[in-house]
Amino acid sequence: MGRLRDARGEEALALAAELIGILGELAEDKTLTEALRGGASAGEAVALLLRNHGGAVLRLLALDDGITPEEEGGLLSPASVPGRLLALLKDPGFAALFGSAAAENGGNGSSAA
Repeated sequence: MGRLRDARGEEALALAAELIGILGELAEDKTLTEALRGGASAGEAVALLLRNHGGAVLRLLALDDGITPEEEGGLLSPASVPGRLLALLKDPGFAALFGSAAAENGGNGSSAA
């Protein structure tokens, strides 16, 4: 988690607010939260995210890179997206934030990481 891990001060607060908004949106997806609660692998979670939440994935990756979603879209390739998303899912901080968002939306806070 490049920029998300390195940000400090006011930038960290702004990024955290944006990240929590995106994660809250993802946590509202009952299919995703049920899959994670049921023990889906990180790979299965990545596939669900890409199929059902491409816009949120693009915003997450852009947020981490410190660029706009449009700029991020111009940089992505089919080969790079799954690995980058998997790295985010396996990050303990990201997993904790997603777990909190899922718990607030009726999930149990499980993650694929």
